[in-house]
Amino acid sequence: MRKRGFAYLSAEYHEAWQDAETRQSHGCVLLAAGLTTRPVIKRLDLGSNQGSTDRRPAGQ
Repeated sequence: MRKRGFAYLSAEYHEAWQDAETRQSHGCVLLAAGLTTRPVIKRLDLGSNQGSTDRRPAGQ
C-alpha cells in the first residue's frame, strides 16, 4: 500500500438531505468520504477525474 498509495475516493452523499432536528432541506450533501487503494466500480479510468491536475496516486 505504501508503494501504490491511495488512488480513489469513496464518497457517501444524499441528493436531497434533510436535517432530522430542524427538518430544513439542504439539497445535495456530501456525508462522508474516504481514501482507498482500489475502486468499487472496476472499470473507472484514473485519468477521468476532471477536477484534478495531478494524475498520480497520492504519495508519489
